[in-house]
Amino acid sequence: MAVVLICSPRPLDRDLQGTVLFRSDFEREMFRSTTDVQTRLARGMVALLCIHRETPGIETLIRTLRKSATLKRISIVVLSEDDFDPSEIEVLEAGANAILRLPPGDDFNERIGRLIEVPSRRDVRLPVRLQVAASSGFGATVPVLAQNISATGLLIESNHPLNMGDEVSLALRFEDSGEIFSATAHVTRTAGPNRYGAQFTAINKGEEALKKFLASSSLA
Repeated sequence: MAVVLICSPRPLDRDLQGTVLFRSDFEREMFRSTTDVQTRLARGMVALLCIHRETPGIETLIRTLRKSATLKRISIVVLSEDDFDPSEIEVLEAGANAILRLPPGDDFNERIGRLIEVPSRRDVRLPVRLQVAASSGFGATVPVLAQNISATGLLIESNHPLNMGDEVSLALRFEDSGEIFSATAHVTRTAGPNRYGAQFTAINKGEEALKKFLASSSLA
């Protein structure tokens, strides 16, 4: 049974009652503070952390988890009733996997499902052609390296500056099989100089090839 931690200053049962999080195969544990969540996380066996945007200390908690050797791989979802706000960039930069809206939309269950299975990752350096969709409507094709590929996203290294929220289209060829993989992704965090985390929003081609590629490797 997958354990999901839900942290919020107010009860979220009504908001989440009809979602995948309330299926019988999920065990939910509720918390009001980041301190209590961190204590629980230290005991392990957690599949997903859902934390409300208004929880005090949210950015500090996320950064602490991402620096932890044992907890850095936990998927983190931030919940918010509000429309996109520039301040949300802070939690994404801290290391949150996604921000999901309340009340839950049509894609809520699908996005949770993709995150609750901690994906295999494979440490590689693959050449990629990355199409950057600029806000001005003009794009530029630049060479980058893909690293730490998972079922939900990848880490990219690029001398071309990227910004939080940028939408990119990427394509790569797996050397193992020669198959092509292409997807659309959003830049969700910076990961050091010239390094960016990107989360897939749509896989256009090669999803099975990606699964085979990940299955052929051990967990990094």
